[in-house]
Amino acid sequence: MTYASLLMYVCPVLAVIGVVAACGPGSGSSAGDRAKSPAVRSDVKADVTCHAWLVEGSPFSFHFALSNPASATAPLWVPRVLEPLGAFVAVQILDGAGAVVYETNPPKFTPKLDPESRDAYVALDPGYSHGTTFVDERVALAPGDYDVKLIYSNLYFRGPAEHPLGEQRCSTVVRYSKR
Repeated sequence: MTYASLLMYVCPVLAVIGVVAACGPGSGSSAGDRAKSPAVRSDVKADVTCHAWLVEGSPFSFHFALSNPASATAPLWVPRVLEPLGAFVAVQILDGAGAVVYETNPPKFTPKLDPESRDAYVALDPGYSHGTTFVDERVALAPGDYDVKLIYSNLYFRGPAEHPLGEQRCSTVVRYSKR
């Protein structure tokens, strides 16, 4: 599925849930938890791009995807498994004053797939994405405005010998208003 076709399918559904960086202004919001027009600030290395969608309600949930830009000239290899939360994808939530009110800590985990194995990676053709949905029951936010920063790093997953990746990083910020 291309990123564009994913957005055509996902954005109308997520418009009920909240506005995020990938959907763009005017996507709508829910009556209970409204989101402001997205303001995206990103840190990109190795041409990987981050996208995120917040999911309405409790517990705190979001869909996170890595994509290879449509303008890329070759496939992009990314780790197949992006969990657990805090390993490849970290969360930092800042209040309206810029103070950190929540952040994940790197968990202790043993990867199920060997970082040297080709099976540990997904090749994303230009315009395609790969992601997962995270649920974090520890997040409890009071009503207010927040910036939810999602940060990706491939850690020590630097690719199999035939496809060395080097360092991959990106981040995105989703503005969120909890009512």
